[in-house]
Amino acid sequence: MLLLDRIAVDPEICLGQPTIRGSRITVSVVLKMLAGGKSVEDVLVAYPELEVEDIYQAMQYAAWVVSDQIQPLSVAHLLPSTHSANSASRSLPETSSASAWKSAGVAISHW
Repeated sequence: MLLLDRIAVDPEICLGQPTIRGSRITVSVVLKMLAGGKSVEDVLVAYPELEVEDIYQAMQYAAWVVSDQIQPLSVAHLLPSTHSANSASRSLPETSSASAWKSAGVAISHW
């Protein structure tokens, strides 16, 4: 089981956004720094009150949150369309069909 004892969600702090160890440093701030190319060391320099484990737990929290959000896959861009001049380039392989995608539980939307 995942232990996230350094991440807190309190509706009274930062509008309920997940924060690190009850501070006002949000998980999203740390993640945006890392996604923007900053290193863990860069984050620690910017926020000296943080520890390495805080940053790792922020990443674990984000992974846990997104893994719990399953979205239906849209394959509309793969299906032939009469709405586009270059629909042939977006067709499924001959061995596949829209009904096969549907029977596999894949959501298909048309634009």
